[in-house]
Amino acid sequence: MKNFRFVFRVDASLEIGGGHLVRCCNFAKKLRQKKYEVLFVSRSLSKGFKEILSSGGFEFIELDYKTNNYSNILDAKATQKYINENDIVVIDSYKLDSSWEKIIKPQVHAIVVIDDLSDRSHYCDLLIDYNFYLKPNRYKNLLNQEAIQLMGTKYCILDENFKPYRRNKESLSKTPNKILIFFGSNDAFNLIRQTVEFLELHWPQKFFMIGVVGRSSVHNQDLELLVQSLKGRFELHIQTNQMAHLMESSDLFIGSGGTVTWERAIKGLPSVVIAVAENQIEAAKDLASEDIIKYVGFYPENGDKVWQNAKIELAELIENAEKRIALSVNSSNIVDDLGLIRIIDKIENNLINKMEL
Repeated sequence: MKNFRFVFRVDASLEIGGGHLVRCCNFAKKLRQKKYEVLFVSRSLSKGFKEILSSGGFEFIELDYKTNNYSNILDAKATQKYINENDIVVIDSYKLDSSWEKIIKPQVHAIVVIDDLSDRSHYCDLLIDYNFYLKPNRYKNLLNQEAIQLMGTKYCILDENFKPYRRNKESLSKTPNKILIFFGSNDAFNLIRQTVEFLELHWPQKFFMIGVVGRSSVHNQDLELLVQSLKGRFELHIQTNQMAHLMESSDLFIGSGGTVTWERAIKGLPSVVIAVAENQIEAAKDLASEDIIKYVGFYPENGDKVWQNAKIELAELIENAEKRIALSVNSSNIVDDLGLIRIIDKIENNLINKMEL
C-alpha cells in the first residue's frame, strides 16, 4: 500500500479572504486523523493566514514565481517542484483551471477540485461543490467526462466543532436579544461597524451585539474603539476559535455569505445575509427562495438599498417568531456534520483503493 499525501493548493489574502484556506484546514484536520500526510502550497500568504496554518501544525510552502497576475502555466510549473506520484492534489482556488490541472495531472495520483462558481473548465478525478443551488448540471461542458461529482450540501466541509444544534421553539419564540455579526475574516467594507450603527439607529440600546473578524482586518483598531464607546453592548472577537459557541448563544445573525453559510445552517441560526462578493449572490438568492435565509442584496452594488431591505427584513424577524422558527428549522435541515466523512470515503474507495487495483 502506498503512503499517500494530500497537497492543498490554496490561496488566502486580504483581497480574496480566508474562506478557502479555512475549509482546506478543516479538510486537512480530518485527513490527519486518518494518518495521511498533508502539505499546503500557496502563492502568497499574509501573516495572519500563516499563523492559521502554523497554529494548526501544518507544513506549508510559498511559491516563489513573480508575476502581477495569475498565470496557470507559471503556477503549475512552480508547484511541480513539490509534488510526486503518491500525491492527491486538492485545488481550492478560483484562479486555477483545467490548463493548470492538465500540467499537474501526469505527475500525481489524483486531482480533487473544490469549486462553487462553475465559471471555468476543470480536468480532475473528483469535483466537490457543496453549495446550495437550484440550477441543475452547473458543470455541464466544463468537466472531463470521467470526473466524479460530489454536489450539494451533504458534502459540506465544516470544522469539527460544528455539530448539529437544534433550537427549541421556546427559545426561538423569545424576543431576540443577541445578534452575531460577521462579514468574513477581512471585513473589507467595515460592515461590522456599519451594522452596529444601523442597529443602534433603528433599535437603540435594544440588542447585545457580537462582532467577529480576523486578525488581518485593517478595521480592528476602529472596532476596538467602538467597543469602548458602546459601554458593554458590543463585544468584539478577533481570530476566535469560539464561533460555534457564539452561534449557539446568539438569537440572530447579520453578515455575509460564503463558508459561514453552512456553519450558521448547522446551528439553525436565523440569518439576514448581505452578499459582499459576486460569487455569493446566486447561492444567497436560491437559499432565500427556499425560506432558509433572508437575503437583502449585494453591498458593493447598492449599499443604501441593502440597508433599506435589511431594516424591513430584520423588523419582521424581530416581531415574528414563526418566521424565526421557519428559518431555523429550514436551515438545520439542509446540512449535517458528515460531509467530510462522505468525501474522504469517496476518495478512498474511488481514487485510492480502486485506482491501485
